[in-house]
Amino acid sequence: MTTPLEEERRRREASGDYLDLVNTDFRAAGFRFPEESYNRAWNRWRVHPEYLPSGRGNPAARAAVADFLTRDGLETTPEQIVLTSGSSISYDLIFRLLRAGGSRRYHHDRWSESPAVALPNPGYPLFEHLANGALLTPLRYNLDHRNGFHLDLGELHRVLARRPLAIVVISPNNPSGAVYRREDLVHLLAMCSETGTPIISDEVFSAYLEIEEPLPRPATLLSTISDTTDRDARPLVFTLNGLSKLCAAPELKAGWIAVHGDPGEVAATIEALDTLHDSYLTVSGFGEAALIEFLRSEAREDRESLTLPIARMRATLRQSLSNLAGVSLPGNRRGAGESGGIHEIFRIDAEFSSLRFGTVDDEEIARTLVRDYGVYVHPGYLYGLDRSLTGEIDPWFVVTALNSTVAISEGLQRLTLALR
Repeated sequence: MTTPLEEERRRREASGDYLDLVNTDFRAAGFRFPEESYNRAWNRWRVHPEYLPSGRGNPAARAAVADFLTRDGLETTPEQIVLTSGSSISYDLIFRLLRAGGSRRYHHDRWSESPAVALPNPGYPLFEHLANGALLTPLRYNLDHRNGFHLDLGELHRVLARRPLAIVVISPNNPSGAVYRREDLVHLLAMCSETGTPIISDEVFSAYLEIEEPLPRPATLLSTISDTTDRDARPLVFTLNGLSKLCAAPELKAGWIAVHGDPGEVAATIEALDTLHDSYLTVSGFGEAALIEFLRSEAREDRESLTLPIARMRATLRQSLSNLAGVSLPGNRRGAGESGGIHEIFRIDAEFSSLRFGTVDDEEIARTLVRDYGVYVHPGYLYGLDRSLTGEIDPWFVVTALNSTVAISEGLQRLTLALR
């Protein structure tokens, strides 16, 4: 169903005077992986174009992913990898596996209510749809909005007490950009060890860190759990990523699931994912060839030629937003490397909003911005950024750094005009 905001956006777009500040199209923003890599992937595929279906994926492509992750600090073998046609499929596979009792430490009698999965708030609305599609109940746990949207240990305790089948952790978070702190992830791992809860670690925006520091990952921190802890109690960790964001190549439809934890449970889980995924149309031969070519160590500069400029643009965007009248950004981001991704969120003071727009309703304000100023932003409620999370009536908004510098500059000028 088309919303009034979407109708307003379409009318303004048709007029020709329109700036989309929530663009997520890499190519529209002028970013594209080098054509030479596409050519190498094509040639590699055409040498052996036969169709070899596999739930796990081509061994050479799995080896390429494992090698990439190991170089990036997450020691992984090809036997721990399942290739998918993107993170949405990865989520669906894991949700369905857990719903069917795929983990040996999961039994249907652990459910006090309907089977559920814990999702972060704020978060991308797609995950709730995926959970519903797998017949799981989404359980929201709030991130700490007063502390840069980092993990809230009290909220983690609360949601894990509901005994979900898994907890989803997205770092860098979409849309807040928060990169979760190592110490908070260690606490999360300890809690999940006690409750036997698998962790789904989504790091699709991991390349877009504003400072070059290793990304804290649940899977790399498994070893921090006390040696006195029964190894079988250590949580299973699913790590998700793919070429869509990492290499600005969503059209290739190539991603992966890496599974870490107790070796016996990892092997059983991979086997179960293999069987389940085999009922789908799995990754294309060209997508698997692209994984090999795009992730090789020699292509590091090509990847960084995409990710580093976007990270810098996001830092510039954030600084410019902070200078707008009535605007404030998430606070208390302590230390380097605690922010990333391609989005930025901001809020407008409620009193200022009432005086300037006659409302504190984020969708109404977004409609005014696109109708009167030709600049399109997302209202925060789409991501869970509303009074139910913050307890405050200040309206929140989401924009993206994935745009041309000209578009961002012009968009900020229009926002300045709207907020003066």
